[in-house]
Amino acid sequence: MVIGGDATPQQVSDAYQLDVKPLQISPPDPTTIAPEYTDVVKARLRERYTGNEDAFFRGGLRVRTTLDLDLQTAVTRALREVLPDATDPQAAVVAIDYGNGDVKAMATLRRVPQRVDRDGKVVRRAVDGYRQKLGFNLATNAQRSMGSTIKPFTLAQALIEGVALDERRYGPARDSIPNPGAKPNPYVYGNSADGEAGTFTLRAALAKSVNTIYLPLAVEVGRGKIAALAERAGLRGAISPVNLSFGIGAGVEVTPLSEASAYGTFANAGVHVVPRYYTEIRAGGSGTNPGLVFDRAAAPKGDQVLSSAVAGQVVEAMTDVVTDGTYKAAPQPFAFFGKTGTTDDSVDAWWVGCIPGQHVCISVWMGYEDTVCRSPGGSHVVGSSCGGMKDVHGVQQVFGGTLPAKIFARSQEILRQLQSDRALGLPTTLGQPSPEPSG
Repeated sequence: MVIGGDATPQQVSDAYQLDVKPLQISPPDPTTIAPEYTDVVKARLRERYTGNEDAFFRGGLRVRTTLDLDLQTAVTRALREVLPDATDPQAAVVAIDYGNGDVKAMATLRRVPQRVDRDGKVVRRAVDGYRQKLGFNLATNAQRSMGSTIKPFTLAQALIEGVALDERRYGPARDSIPNPGAKPNPYVYGNSADGEAGTFTLRAALAKSVNTIYLPLAVEVGRGKIAALAERAGLRGAISPVNLSFGIGAGVEVTPLSEASAYGTFANAGVHVVPRYYTEIRAGGSGTNPGLVFDRAAAPKGDQVLSSAVAGQVVEAMTDVVTDGTYKAAPQPFAFFGKTGTTDDSVDAWWVGCIPGQHVCISVWMGYEDTVCRSPGGSHVVGSSCGGMKDVHGVQQVFGGTLPAKIFARSQEILRQLQSDRALGLPTTLGQPSPEPSG
């Protein structure tokens, strides 16, 4: 104020001596079932009002968001029911309306590594939801290897190149491709189980997630083309098509948000719509009709990434994943499709499922933030929480079709109960998520 000429140095000094009483003390932020989502919206609004801090902090903004409270409650409860313990893996869930890009739900579980004990095992403490305001958001910031969830994009590019969905190919249990000038040469890879060897159509090979068919298919149609298609469809992260295992997921580290968005492109007849968190901003006073600042209630047009015919064929193949493939969770009383993904040693596990009746795609990721921890001598990986997910609530080894798919299925059961209770006018016990145990 002195520099601006609004007060003298003496006036400012005198003001410091006053017993100032604030006109209003701001209450703490109310408890919310969607803290991650709330922070994302605030961050987007702050970007919008860059250079106009007064409007952001004191402008009385009224924002209409895209959040679906029932679905948000359901995915939050499902996460904590399936993974209730402090030593469980971390997880993130995102649901997006693929027709208009509306982010309908977002929930995470983050367990922060505290220390490594004398045996080399990581000791964690539970984090009750998303405790740290503006903290690290696993749903939007964590980039993790997508495993076999890349395969629908490999299939889509093959269909674009003229390969037929029902073309039959042989996939052995183990195979190799040349890797000249590098080690190892040849590069040897295989399926997750020897029993997956055999002759399959590309459709069936997707349902069974046969690596030894989809890796050479990616080389054949062009890994760079697949990467470009996936990015146009909405995948975001570190995408490196030079990786030899690119066609089966290696070299592709993406966020749960972008997985849901990109799969929505298949569900939306090949049209990708950018995710959005709010559709309306009003400011300038109270009342029933404050000034309209921003209005995008109508669904954005989106970009045609691939033909509706190709998108439809990929959806057909992903339907088989549910009926005759790697999805192992509870069946549902509605049609849905999707793809599982699991990286080596179950370091990351994914289920991305789309429900046409709800117009949503839901991605579920599970894994540990610290993917490698070693014994004091540094000779080997120690403990089930170091890297791969083993022996988690009776599941010997976590694959995308197990616990991640179970979170998806359980969220839908909770959602149906919420909607049923409301339709009957009954009070619901599912309105708030149960607290996560500490320890």
